[in-house]
Amino acid sequence: MKQIGNKRITNLILILGIALILFSLVILGMTYFREYNAEKEANSIVSALNELMPPPRDTMPQLEPNATMPSLQVAGEDFVGILTVPSLSKALPVGSSWQQDRIADYPCRFYGSVNNGTLMIGGTDNNGQLDFVEALEQGTQLQFTDVSGNRYTYRVSFAEQRDDLDQHLLSVRPCDLIVFSQSTIQNTYTAIYASMIKEPK
Repeated sequence: MKQIGNKRITNLILILGIALILFSLVILGMTYFREYNAEKEANSIVSALNELMPPPRDTMPQLEPNATMPSLQVAGEDFVGILTVPSLSKALPVGSSWQQDRIADYPCRFYGSVNNGTLMIGGTDNNGQLDFVEALEQGTQLQFTDVSGNRYTYRVSFAEQRDDLDQHLLSVRPCDLIVFSQSTIQNTYTAIYASMIKEPK
């Protein structure tokens, strides 16, 4: 009887183990599917914005206090421009306002404006989104093109890991642009600080 009981317990543990593995595979598949769709949607939005926006032209901001940023609507959402990393052939749309439920699909403007050097852009480290932020090295060039076709070029100064982020970082860090990604696992942030290249080529 004892052997039968032990066998039942072993079988139960085996069944539970298989169930847990299957559950993990389902979750993994759903995550991959969501990230694949998010990357596909982001690429589609970039293409739509490129069709709506004028040809990009290198420029410098007017440094207007409290400057607002124009936006364009694509698929029912407002976007202020496109963030690109030329060396990585990366291009992502940037939502006009912070939406916690959308940052897994595309980055959003967290705070500020490109016109007065206070722009902060954030998102997640999901595949196809801001997953490259941790790999950005000092000197890497970033570009932000607003919906009016004005293209601003920045150079990464430094990066850091943080437990939280707020707009006050702009007043204590020597930078013109902050781009950060939120870890979907640890709920921490990787922030890169970039300075504008004063004479874009």
